[in-house]
Amino acid sequence: MHWGKALMWSTLWGPACQMSRSNVSTMEQILKDPLKDGEPPESQEAMVQRYLEQL
Repeated sequence: MHWGKALMWSTLWGPACQMSRSNVSTMEQILKDPLKDGEPPESQEAMVQRYLEQL
């Protein structure tokens, strides 16, 4: 099978199929959503700043 070639030839990689990063949920939003713990998710900017300070 030539699944790799089919994927490369598809329009999946074209600009019309790509979405802005601002429309994609952050990892914390994806992980916290099922928990429903009432805490608002941390913003992407806050997460990056926390990583820079802690790592």
